[in-house]
Amino acid sequence: MRTHKTWVEIDTRALLNNYDALCAVLGKERVAPVLKANAYGHGDEIVCQALPAVARLCVQDVWEAERLLSYGYRGIVLVMGGQLPSLLQGGFQDKGNLPANIELTAGDFQFLQAWCQAKYKPKLHLKFDTGMGRQGFSPDDAPRVAAAVAPFKSHIVGVSSHFADAGDTFSPKYPTYQMERFAAVCRVMRDAGLVFQQHHAASAAALLLPSSRHDFCRIGISLYGFWTTATAKTMYAKQNKTVPTLKPILSWRAVLIAVRQLPAGSYIGYGCNYCTTRATKIAILPVGYFDGYPRQASGSYAYVLVRGKRCPILGVVCMNMLVIDVAHLEGVQVGDIATLIGTDGEECLAAEQLAAWANTISYDITTRLHPSMPRQIVKHL
Repeated sequence: MRTHKTWVEIDTRALLNNYDALCAVLGKERVAPVLKANAYGHGDEIVCQALPAVARLCVQDVWEAERLLSYGYRGIVLVMGGQLPSLLQGGFQDKGNLPANIELTAGDFQFLQAWCQAKYKPKLHLKFDTGMGRQGFSPDDAPRVAAAVAPFKSHIVGVSSHFADAGDTFSPKYPTYQMERFAAVCRVMRDAGLVFQQHHAASAAALLLPSSRHDFCRIGISLYGFWTTATAKTMYAKQNKTVPTLKPILSWRAVLIAVRQLPAGSYIGYGCNYCTTRATKIAILPVGYFDGYPRQASGSYAYVLVRGKRCPILGVVCMNMLVIDVAHLEGVQVGDIATLIGTDGEECLAAEQLAAWANTISYDITTRLHPSMPRQIVKHL
């Protein structure tokens, strides 16, 4: 008996297809899957356990790393996000040292100073801001950073940066500028006697800029079957005459909880901004913006799939409910399954399409899927 009225399906065969396709392009030793944000909303436990034995996984925060270890993962977990100095001034040490296979990232001097002063020093990656304007030391500070960590060389295992524009335009000018700055930083670090792994590329750069791949690549969205942008896919095809087959691994389903007939002239939803112009059969889905369906899709051309047919959303997306038009479906009834993302019959409703209706990106759609919705494994491929 189904107890949840909405759920997420994860196709683990498609996940392995994507992993293999990326390994074929980048080299298996370079693929470091990113499982931050609940594996981009797909469910970190399912993804962690479905992947083959990989040398390294990447997350944003320490608690995410600890979750992966609790699932039985025994490789290296790179924590990419910045940390507060208090983490080293008694935070995790109150519970004992971090497991040796959790590696941290430093991108500011406050945290680096706390790390240098700490009795226990986790392995550390030094992050430099080469043009993203976000996390990281300034490249101009590379000599100062090198001097600070020189007494602890054996604990420095990586030097990293992040691209700001590797897949949004056809021009390699800015990524090239960032790569040049990163190369200069790495030279300073090596001249100071540090031995480390370089990593600069995430999904877009890893695929489009072979010279950015270095020792490993932090592969996130492409592992889950998405290109970062349509432009990135076009650029790859122009460069290589073909593209790796990346398959979305996530589907989102819900059951119809009510079917009703409304007369012409009936308002639907908050604000009374939709009114039926004819007698209309509607159905209610137990899904709304709490669950991750974007309210911004209200009043657009958004639809869901029921029995392989498109059913428009009527009125404003509510916190826990959607109203859809099912007048064109014969025999539709409570318990029928609606597809909000995925394939139903000959129709496919991609996360990118839902993102377009909401004027956002696919990452935003999948990461907003509420963790309380069950993730279940399916194998369609």
